Amino acid sequence: MVRKLLESERGFALMTTLGIMLVLTILAVGLMMVAQNDLTMTVKSKRLTQALHVAEAGIDKALWQLKKTQNLPASFEVETPLGIAYVTASQDATNTWLWRITSRGVTEDGVKRTIKVTVFNLSYWDMFFAGGTSQSLTAGGGGIVGTTSVHGPFFVRGNLELSGTSSIRKGPLFVRDGDIILASAAASIGTADEPIDVFVSGSAPTDSSQFHANLLSHHVPNIVLPDLVLSDMKNHLNDAKEQSAVPYTNTPYVNCQTDYYKLVDDDLSVSIPLGSGDVPLTISSSTVAFGNPTTDDFAWDPTTKTLTVKGTVFVDGPVQLGNATGPTLNIKYRGNGAIVANGDINIYGKLLPSDNFPSDDFLGLVTPTNIYIHTQSSNPSDPETSPPDIAGALYGKIGVTIEKNILIKGGLVAGTLAFNHPNVHLVSQPQLSLYLPEAMPGGTQYILQSTGWHEAQ
Repeated sequence: MVRKLLESERGFALMTTLGIMLVLTILAVGLMMVAQNDLTMTVKSKRLTQALHVAEAGIDKALWQLKKTQNLPASFEVETPLGIAYVTASQDATNTWLWRITSRGVTEDGVKRTIKVTVFNLSYWDMFFAGGTSQSLTAGGGGIVGTTSVHGPFFVRGNLELSGTSSIRKGPLFVRDGDIILASAAASIGTADEPIDVFVSGSAPTDSSQFHANLLSHHVPNIVLPDLVLSDMKNHLNDAKEQSAVPYTNTPYVNCQTDYYKLVDDDLSVSIPLGSGDVPLTISSSTVAFGNPTTDDFAWDPTTKTLTVKGTVFVDGPVQLGNATGPTLNIKYRGNGAIVANGDINIYGKLLPSDNFPSDDFLGLVTPTNIYIHTQSSNPSDPETSPPDIAGALYGKIGVTIEKNILIKGGLVAGTLAFNHPNVHLVSQPQLSLYLPEAMPGGTQYILQSTGWHEAQ
């Protein structure tokens, strides 16, 4: 019967129509299944995107709170219209400016996504900073030369050129408005075992045997030099005046203002233009004893070669620490305080704390002009574990110039940083900003930089 049906025209037409209907039915079912699958995928994608937005909200809240308070709880929750972000934060035990934040976003229907981010919350005094001019790092030929090394966070404005066996370690490294140039085959940034995070506006080296970057970013924060203007200097003068307006029994420093033993001045005013003060403070082998180190905040004991500085000492003129000529005078200091000078500061010899640095003893030096370091020392092969020649915090608005071999531990903020000798080593001090003397410029300012933003399973 089927054969007869197929042999007739009407039968053939009928079977053809049934075949076409069958094909169309199959196609229709297939299209419906594809559409359903696409709809399911769209819904799933939307929920995943919502979970990601929730997780991002947790990170944003953590960054906002860290910038505002400089601290974060170990865990907290952030509620959003789309769901809840469960945030955890951990602060590095040694480098307290380093944070690791995780945010797990969970939507109302249980979809989850997790984001992890590394954050630098740096005080100016957690790093070595040279950023007051378009080319803030200088040396004999420009850049870092010889065996010079920098260990810790480092900010430079303009080109960073390394020659000889000079190196940058630990990081992070920020190079704003310039390139990183390795001018010799022995210069290096980071190590194979300890690569560092690098932020550079311009170009970076490509030789993996010399340039070891854990992260390379061309987005560099525009960090500006913390200022020191006339109103700041007047405030420091008034602080020194108020802090020393108490009776004292020992003879004060010869150039101190009458009744104010922490004010080295002759007229209770700041000389202008800034840097033009002419009432000096000199601590050398010929400086006679003054103050009482037990009861006073500013004293000098030539027998033990110990300088006591607590709070703010204001000098309306230049400062000399050590002997400019003759035998070297190495000075120990005690107390937590700063010397603010309205003139150049010259350091000869070692300048070191009597006790634990920076928790017990911490000296800051501040000037609107220049700090010159003439200390002659060795050239240690392992700066990070070697004892320093100078420990403290140095601020030179115009610049800091280093003339000889030296190892400095602490913090340094300058308009320009000049390495006039090929064997200089700078090593950052963990937790320095926690004990910073009050008079240090930029002491309450922090730079927040997030990096390593990625999704985790």
